[in-house]
Amino acid sequence: MTEQVHQIMETAVSQHYISIDPLSYDRVVTHSLIKNDQKPFAKKVTPMVFALLEKNIIPKPGSAIDLKEIILEEQFNLTLKQNNTHAFIKLKELDGDALTLVHIKQFLEKNKIINGLVEDRLIEQWLLRSTPDDDPFLIAKGRPAKTPQDAKIRYHFPTDYLHAGKVNKDGSMNFQDRGEVPFVEDGAFLAAKIFAEEGHSGIDVFGREIIVEDPSDLTFCAGPGTRMSEDGVRIYATTDGQPHLDAMGNVSVCPEYQVKGDIGFDTGDVDFDGNIVISGAVKEGFKVRCASLTAKEIQGASIDIEGDLNISLGIVDTKLVKVKGSIQAKFIHNSQINSFGDLIIAKEIIDSEIYLSGACINPNGSILNSKISAKMGIDAGNIGNKAAKPSTFTVGVDEHTNILVAKVDSKLNINNAAIADLKKEIRELETEDHKLHATISQHAYTQDRAQLELKDIESKIENLKASGNMAAYQKVKNTVKEIKKNADIAEEKINSGFDRQDEIAQEISQKSGRINEFEELNKELLDNKKRLLEFSDRDKPLPEIKVGKKIESGTKIFSSNASLTLFNSSSRCRIREYSRSPDGIGGMEFYEMKIGEY
Repeated sequence: MTEQVHQIMETAVSQHYISIDPLSYDRVVTHSLIKNDQKPFAKKVTPMVFALLEKNIIPKPGSAIDLKEIILEEQFNLTLKQNNTHAFIKLKELDGDALTLVHIKQFLEKNKIINGLVEDRLIEQWLLRSTPDDDPFLIAKGRPAKTPQDAKIRYHFPTDYLHAGKVNKDGSMNFQDRGEVPFVEDGAFLAAKIFAEEGHSGIDVFGREIIVEDPSDLTFCAGPGTRMSEDGVRIYATTDGQPHLDAMGNVSVCPEYQVKGDIGFDTGDVDFDGNIVISGAVKEGFKVRCASLTAKEIQGASIDIEGDLNISLGIVDTKLVKVKGSIQAKFIHNSQINSFGDLIIAKEIIDSEIYLSGACINPNGSILNSKISAKMGIDAGNIGNKAAKPSTFTVGVDEHTNILVAKVDSKLNINNAAIADLKKEIRELETEDHKLHATISQHAYTQDRAQLELKDIESKIENLKASGNMAAYQKVKNTVKEIKKNADIAEEKINSGFDRQDEIAQEISQKSGRINEFEELNKELLDNKKRLLEFSDRDKPLPEIKVGKKIESGTKIFSSNASLTLFNSSSRCRIREYSRSPDGIGGMEFYEMKIGEY
């Protein structure tokens, strides 16, 4: 009983963050002997109550302590570690004898430490032995969260292989001397994937859940010239050639195909799962699709390649250059370029529109009357002149990938709308089929009744004829004719209904097939979107333009959060997006484009 009252008292005082003031033994005894008529509210202490007071409030004779207010923050030091899943307590002062378990509980509750507390006996043992010089005591331990492990891919060939060609005296690119090109043989081990591991949430000492995010996965795909192991963990080469990793995560091995002369009427369009080396140009109106392409010039052709594009002279009047690697050329005139990699130009970029997920590198050349978007920034020599229209630049934003993702979303919306229309048409056909079923059942009932009526009449019609009652006989005969007519009509309706049901079943099957086709297309589109976003998230954007020589006034520069129009020309400068947090405005950030020294 006394133990229960003791617990109630501890709970009551802890809720108000107060402690029980010890009383002297003599004071309690004297107070308990006061007569009732002298102190109406004081009664003689019974043996049970006295035992309770003696245990919980009264120091024994000879052990009385000085009474004083205990300020908990002055007695204890609290330390939290490991994402608030471990709480440690430490004494600050030497007079720990005045402290009890109640004080510890009050201090923990005041600091909202409620989860994972150690047993009371361990706290009391620590309090009995502890000094300010001791190490902190682990008083509460939550459940740490398990951090998820993202997927990893280990490649056994150089994935960032790109040896720039040498620049000749005339500014053209020489791709003959590019260093050692990676080469693998059939059966070579190319890559291995370590799959992602799920984590789990935890609970800190405050009782709050520690949320963990889902692990991120990586695309791991065997392209041309390779094969995937049965367990989906390793990729091997199936031919001799140059190993390659494209922007979408496809691993391939590319053989080489050489073309002497131009891609034109003599060769036609070229579609090859490997590297193409052309000694001449790709002429206007012709298409090339390959892993990577090396040529002298591109003149209005359509280019779609998985790897790098290396042009010794220039790209002229070409509107559809889609490259998943990097591009090198002497110059670009009046062209539209889309690339996942870097654009490296030795001389000028004029009258062109360029979207890059990499950087635009043109440190010794010039950019005139062009629109360039480069996620990883721009390094230019001269930008603009007095005669040319101002150029527009966007840096630190992956507009190239954003455009592709928007196209995927548009196709998904079109496909989903088509699926919705097909499902609506199927529902309408199913409704028609249900109505037909009811109609067929009704006519089948009419047919069955006719058969029963005919059977009943046929047993009587001969008797009427034999009796000579021709009028009645003729009337019954006409009734039979009418019944047979109605039965025939019912038969036609039933057959027509069955035919239409067959047509409906065929139409539903066809529409369901088209729905499956759209859903398969959507799966491919969603996978493509996932790969695009995965690629875009690999590198942190760089919202910066470096100008080695001069940038003309009127040039417009945009980043994800700021913009700038130059009212004056500048030389040898660096233009970059900066963020700042003004004093007095907590949590808010402001962005601006600043011009600094190169």
